[in-house]
Amino acid sequence: MAMHDDAQCQTFMVPVTVENVPDAKIYGELCVPTGRTPTTVQLLVHGTTYNHNYWDWPEDPDEHSHVRAALKAGYATFNVDRLGVGQSTKPASHLVTLAATVDTLHQVITQLRAGTIGGHKFSRVVYFGSSLSTAYGWVEASLHDDIDAFVMTGLLHFTRPTFLGLVQKNLYTVCEDPMFSEAGLDCGYITNRPGSKSIFFYNMTNADQHIIDTDERLKDVVSGLLIEQSVPLVLSQDPKDSPSRSIRVPTLVVFGEQDMTASGSDGIVCTDETVKRAEAPYYPLVPGGIDVHVVANTGHSLPLHRGGRGTADFIMDWLNIHIGTNRL
Repeated sequence: MAMHDDAQCQTFMVPVTVENVPDAKIYGELCVPTGRTPTTVQLLVHGTTYNHNYWDWPEDPDEHSHVRAALKAGYATFNVDRLGVGQSTKPASHLVTLAATVDTLHQVITQLRAGTIGGHKFSRVVYFGSSLSTAYGWVEASLHDDIDAFVMTGLLHFTRPTFLGLVQKNLYTVCEDPMFSEAGLDCGYITNRPGSKSIFFYNMTNADQHIIDTDERLKDVVSGLLIEQSVPLVLSQDPKDSPSRSIRVPTLVVFGEQDMTASGSDGIVCTDETVKRAEAPYYPLVPGGIDVHVVANTGHSLPLHRGGRGTADFIMDWLNIHIGTNRL
């Protein structure tokens, strides 16, 4: 676990109920600014082939750790590994479904509010999704009314066909990857091929090779079934069919100008205006409409580019307006 000045951090194995998975647990790191008792906690949920390190990057943390920026702004954070990832329970891959993933996140939210994680009841929970975990936030909102604000990063309701082709080419079973040869995982778990992080997740003109090298070293796994069940959520559904239409709280969409999931010859030119125009119909109940921030010269993995701290600070300013520092 990363160390943070002026913060108290603890690790937890949060018990959750998963069908056919006895004693399942979700790993999480709770950090609270020293000398403060925030009533708002940010639930940080990583994307595919990442784990909790994504939000609390161990290298150059002043630039790349979202957790560090959040603590400085006075927020508590709970930074988790999803079911089947990192230090959380890894059942047989066919048990790591979309429904189980979303339900375990809901159980974590419930426990944050109840005070069973860290002994403090948080009255406000802000959901942070990265990549496909943004989609899991949409589904969670359609099933439960338990989030006070959403920050959705690295995912739109449209994905380029070319990007999906890259995914098929550059993901493979963990049974072929020496890094996971002794992990005891079945072949239904998948990961990215060595060297493909830069292809998927970075605008190389605005990223440092040593960060990408660390990204390759810290890569994680994902259930292939979960990916299969998740992809339809980002294939240009009719807005009336998207679970995101249930969201009724302030929502910020943050996206990289050069994010290959949507930006490219078979995609869209990503600006604040074009992304807001495309995404607004999918969030019809958000008070005042969604806010959008497109980060210049940045790819998919927003905190890991140069200027990552600036992105985090923009988000904190947005939260201060919509949640309010006076309510911390």
